Amino acid sequence: MDEAAIDGTERRRQRPKDNDEQKKYYSGKKRTHTIKNNIIVTAEERKVKYQSKTYEGEKHDKKIYDEKSPAFPEGIVLNKDTGLQEYEPKAEKERCLM
Repeated sequence: MDEAAIDGTERRRQRPKDNDEQKKYYSGKKRTHTIKNNIIVTAEERKVKYQSKTYEGEKHDKKIYDEKSPAFPEGIVLNKDTGLQEYEPKAEKERCLM
């Protein structure tokens, strides 16, 4: 059975001068201004199979996965952090990532 891990990565960025930009990039979790990407990594090969585009720090990881809805093979075991526990992707054979 295939196994994969999904998670978000968050990196600090310079604080924007514009107030509206500051709100978009402020991460309450990190309490600083950040950018983030979501990734999917295979457990056995330890290779990144998917990386999302870069988003502002205020956007939650689950929201990014819900919008992009990457496809996984049937029967895959997904290891998730606590922010993604409710996320259950649809299994699709046609446009599978792995």
